[in-house]
Amino acid sequence: MLETPLRKAVLTILLVVALTGLVTACGGDSTNSSLTSGDIKLHDQSWYCGGPVDVDRLEVTIRNAVIDAVELGRGCTGRIGELDVVQYQKDGVKVTGGAYDLVVEKGTIECMGQKADGHQDGVQAMGGTRITFKDLRVDCPTRSSGFFVRTGGMAGEVPTDIVCEGCWILGGGYSVRINESVRSGVRDSTICAGEFGGVKILEGAVDPVDSGNSVVSCS
Repeated sequence: MLETPLRKAVLTILLVVALTGLVTACGGDSTNSSLTSGDIKLHDQSWYCGGPVDVDRLEVTIRNAVIDAVELGRGCTGRIGELDVVQYQKDGVKVTGGAYDLVVEKGTIECMGQKADGHQDGVQAMGGTRITFKDLRVDCPTRSSGFFVRTGGMAGEVPTDIVCEGCWILGGGYSVRINESVRSGVRDSTICAGEFGGVKILEGAVDPVDSGNSVVSCS
């Protein structure tokens, strides 16, 4: 039977849909933004928060896909009870513009390596407002920082009130770097000195938060 143009188009669409479903089912580098509550566990698939959430536990492991593990994006608000990230490639958590009024109650971020031409932060906040990480253990000695706040990318806003409280933080360079931001930083935490030091606050930081912290050697 001869293939008509319409039949060819339909078959092509069906093939694309099938292949897309296969990639998503197998993990890959797709982003899962449909899971917003309960317990969430992902492997080689990033989790994007773009709305209200009430998550009991979020567990993301990125081993092969060159992607950030978690992105807190526009509209993300609410609660994450426990956040556990193991990252072999890029950033553990990225906060971008439009995230607001979110609390992460506890968790861990482990950085196991990074792509050769990139960097790797445990938490990188480029935007967001009133984002609080509590009782978070960030173990990212591979490159860059454990906790890094700076306006950047397409965020379109200055990170404001982005704070880690009662945390344990290790980074590769300076473990904590606070640049262009407002009232952001770390308090009541243990900061392991990286290769260059524990905390680096740059001129772009307005009313930076650095109180009640202990900088120690963890080598």
